[in-house]
Amino acid sequence: MGHCGVRTTLFSCRSRRERPPTRLPEPQGGTLAMSMRDEVDDVTEQEWRAWLARRNRRAARGVVRRAEAVLVERYGLEDLLAAFSLLKDASQQFNLKLHTVADAVVRVSAPEADSRDWFPGRDHPLPPPLETLASRQVRRSAPLSEVLGAALGRTLQVARADRGHVHVVETGMRRLARSTGLDEPFAEYAAFTRGEETAWDRAANEARQITVPAAPDSDLFTRAASRAMWDGGCLACHCLPLTPGRDGALAVVTAHYRRPLGAPLSWSRLATMDELGSEVGAWLSWHRNTIVLDALEYLHHRAYDV
Repeated sequence: MGHCGVRTTLFSCRSRRERPPTRLPEPQGGTLAMSMRDEVDDVTEQEWRAWLARRNRRAARGVVRRAEAVLVERYGLEDLLAAFSLLKDASQQFNLKLHTVADAVVRVSAPEADSRDWFPGRDHPLPPPLETLASRQVRRSAPLSEVLGAALGRTLQVARADRGHVHVVETGMRRLARSTGLDEPFAEYAAFTRGEETAWDRAANEARQITVPAAPDSDLFTRAASRAMWDGGCLACHCLPLTPGRDGALAVVTAHYRRPLGAPLSWSRLATMDELGSEVGAWLSWHRNTIVLDALEYLHHRAYDV
């Protein structure tokens, strides 16, 4: 149920404790096996970490390889290395992650055939204000990582938590962009999630805040996610989507707690976070439709010169 304009907060727990997953399927190419619903017991910590490392390598490389293939075909490049050089150059010029530029190449409609400009006549509006982050002295023109870090810090302050992370929403997945207070194994698990593996995936998909008072017992986490939460000492969480207006979430912030929550978050705190989510979501929309498209335009012009 909603209240005072705050999107629905969901509480959900399993009726009984399930043991965390153990036996791990091999991550597959193409459609990456991100969730592990059919595990059996007795996976060692070493096997778990090795599986995560393989999964993360494939997830990180997947969208880059797709973007390279698009660029080779679109511009008649000599090879994938030439395509990678274009992606890397654009990412460095505009202070973006390589993964962000690659995702945009795959996601955004191709330029018109033989058009010198990818986005002719495009406006360059000023970035929207970030008043909810004023206490953190974030400039509207700050780089993406700084804005996401400030959004994470402010969310943790309002939620009264000391650990958490931000995922950006990219093609088919949520990618970990900033974090604080997480141990290395949990950060490795959270590096890439997709579908509805976790509560933050659900919050992003449904563009609503979600509170999970007892995370390892919740049906909002797969058994693999439950294992990562339990091992990382994250026993409850609150997820805040960063959503511009009616559009879907462009990122999601998650605050983690060391103990289960005995009471729901107050409506005033939820309302404060809702305002934060809308305002930072609008800034992310500006960034995606201005800075990221500038990087694509730059890449397009460079490709013509190759």
